[in-house]
Amino acid sequence: MGYYYTAGIYARKGQVETSVAWLRKAVEKGFSDIELLKNDANMKNLRETAYFKEIVSISGSF
Repeated sequence: MGYYYTAGIYARKGQVETSVAWLRKAVEKGFSDIELLKNDANMKNLRETAYFKEIVSISGSF
């Protein structure tokens, strides 16, 4: 979960590209709690990114 939390820190700072990079690492390392991702206020800056939308839309495959 460390990668996910790091993504959240960068998202809160408004560093969207860096946050997405950390979120990608989190998913690659096994993060799969899509409900947490959808509801996490820290990730609100990412909700309009293509990667966020992709992860949320394919969440059934986790």
